[in-house]
Amino acid sequence: MASPAIAPGAELDGFTIGECVHRGGMATLWAATHAGITVPLLMKIPRVAGSGAGG
Repeated sequence: MASPAIAPGAELDGFTIGECVHRGGMATLWAATHAGITVPLLMKIPRVAGSGAGG
């Protein structure tokens, strides 16, 4: 299995990625933070199929 392109500490559109909370077959859930937002956040990042998948 390839390593994820997202890692803790990465920034994505103003969000800072935290720990991986869950890794499923279709997406990965990451804890996230954003300046000015004080509630806990989760970011769902879909998995992208490699070559040979799909129709």
